[in-house]
Amino acid sequence: MTDQGPNNDQPPPAAVPIVPMEPPPPAVPQRRRRPFLTFLMVVIGIVALLPGLCALVFMAMMPGGGDGGIALLWLVCLAVSAGGIALIVFAVRR
Repeated sequence: MTDQGPNNDQPPPAAVPIVPMEPPPPAVPQRRRRPFLTFLMVVIGIVALLPGLCALVFMAMMPGGGDGGIALLWLVCLAVSAGGIALIVFAVRR
C-alpha cells in the first residue's frame, strides 16, 4: 500500500505571515453632561408646553371653531409647544 491520495501530491501550504494589528483609533472624548443645564432645559420645555395645552382646551370649548385671528393664535401656541417638546427631547438625549 502506498500513501498516495488526492492531497498527498501537493506541497504543504506556505506559512501565513503574521501582521501586527494596528492599534484602535483613540476614543472620542465624550462631552460632560451638565445636570443643571439639562434640568433648566426640561423646565423651560415644560413651561413652553403650557400655551399649547391652553390652546387645545380652548379649541375644545369653542363651539364654532373661532375666526381666522383666533385660529392663528392657536397655531402660534401649538408651534411654541412643539418647540418645548423639541427642547425636552434635546435635553434628555444629549
